[in-house]
Amino acid sequence: MSWGVFPNCEIEQPTICDLHVFNQWKDEAFHIWLSEWACLYDEASKSAELLKQIHDTFYLVTVIENDYVRGNLPATMHKVIDRIKPVNTYTQEATAQSNEAAN
Repeated sequence: MSWGVFPNCEIEQPTICDLHVFNQWKDEAFHIWLSEWACLYDEASKSAELLKQIHDTFYLVTVIENDYVRGNLPATMHKVIDRIKPVNTYTQEATAQSNEAAN
C-alpha cells in the first residue's frame, strides 16, 4: 500500500481492486436484479423485462485512476468507450423511430 502526499491536499490513499472480491460482488449484484427487483413485478411486465435485459446485457466494471498528478479519468474513459463501443440496437431503433416520426 502506498500513499500520495501533495502540497495543500489531504493524504490520498490509492484504491486497490481485488479481482476475486470484485467477481464475487459482481455476481451478487447481478443476482439481485432478478432475485430482489424483478420479482417485485409481474413476470410479463415491462419493468420485469427491463430488469431481465439489464441482467443479461449489462457489464459491471471498475475503473481506478491512481495518477494523482497527471490523471484524467474522463479522457481515459472516452478512449476506452470509443475503442469498445458496441452497437446499441435499442438506441438505433429509437433514433430511427424518432426520425420517421419527424418526417
